Amino acid sequence: MQASSSASHKPAPVKVAATASRPVKKPVSRAEELVKLARAAPAASPSAIVQIHKEQSSSAQRNKGVAPSFTTYGPSRKQVLVQFDAGTPVPTVSFIDVQQATQKALIDHNSTLRVEAGEAAYGGWALKTNGVAKQGEIDIIQGAIIDVCNRVAPWVGLPQSTSFLKVRSAPFFKGANGETRTTPIDVVKAFKRSAYTLWWRPTGPPRIVCESKHSTRATIFFNIWDSTSGTNMKALIGKRILINGEPCTIAAATKSQGI
Repeated sequence: MQASSSASHKPAPVKVAATASRPVKKPVSRAEELVKLARAAPAASPSAIVQIHKEQSSSAQRNKGVAPSFTTYGPSRKQVLVQFDAGTPVPTVSFIDVQQATQKALIDHNSTLRVEAGEAAYGGWALKTNGVAKQGEIDIIQGAIIDVCNRVAPWVGLPQSTSFLKVRSAPFFKGANGETRTTPIDVVKAFKRSAYTLWWRPTGPPRIVCESKHSTRATIFFNIWDSTSGTNMKALIGKRILINGEPCTIAAATKSQGI
């Protein structure tokens, strides 16, 4: 008996396109994350490192890619911030005069950037602009402000992220009699005399908190402008600074502890 033709021919094999298998991303262990945090904040105590990790882990579950708890993202960059040194009164100049002076200077330099409004913010001024200012335009605005403010030279720049820091176990009192309290101006002067001015970009005056009712030590909280990765913060953490002649350590602070 002759077999049917359908049985004599096997079906051609189906060609399946080869696909490269993606390597499975190995999850980072809790121990590895704690080690990374300890390296980023070498001055922090083990309990503080664990607390920071706990806060980051719970926050990451709600929103992936958020910044560390001691660094937050900054405001809109369509504005230019003007800040005056601590202890220097903010000039009593109207925003209209500031706007007119900056507009004229920008136009004279053929810039299309315009200052549309101004308001008091961050211990100085925030000048709203129609775009993100370039460095050359920031320099033009700074020059115009110096002229309109009778040669007072402020810091002028774009807003950035904010990092939260503290100086631990600083002297709460100063002087031979130990009766005069340390002031924010004392702290500012200490930073200006230090080798850390490149990274010390304060968003406002520091806040001095006594460690206890009968203590002579204090914690000094201060915030700085920073990159989203916390470049300035990482450069300052663990450094020693002289407050009223005493060496004190700079450490990371959580957002709730800062100013």
